[in-house]
Amino acid sequence: MSFRIDLTGKVALVTGASQGIGAQMARTFHSAGATVLLNHPDLVTTRADAERVAAELNSARPGGAMVIAADVARADAVQAMMQTIRQQCGGLDILINNAAIIRDRTIAKMSLDEWKAVLDVDLNGVFHCCKFGLEIMRDGGAIVNMGSIAAIQGFFGQ
Repeated sequence: MSFRIDLTGKVALVTGASQGIGAQMARTFHSAGATVLLNHPDLVTTRADAERVAAELNSARPGGAMVIAADVARADAVQAMMQTIRQQCGGLDILINNAAIIRDRTIAKMSLDEWKAVLDVDLNGVFHCCKFGLEIMRDGGAIVNMGSIAAIQGFFGQ
């Protein structure tokens, strides 16, 4: 059984969209007709990866993908990102909270800065995106918060 979801006219923001699952979700939303905003934290490698995915999508449907940098760990950066989305796209229909970082270490070896960085991106980032994303979300919008298998079954160092 196969069916097609039509997201034409919808705007979808995928955080952590420069690679892996985020990039694939961006491709899926784009293929369903949505305008896809690929968020990344504005590091050299993530910027290049996000731009590569956006170029791929825009070659299939020009104007269907945009790269938008913001470190989701920073509330001010997320708020600015959402205002840019409002100005450029008129609002948001779909928010996928996918951005995450891993610092695989035992507690004894993990620094306090590493612990804080993980919580800032993986937890506070979701809060920031939900809080400021709701301010620009259109009626009928949706938020999806991604999680890791490590939340269900821990692994050594996680």
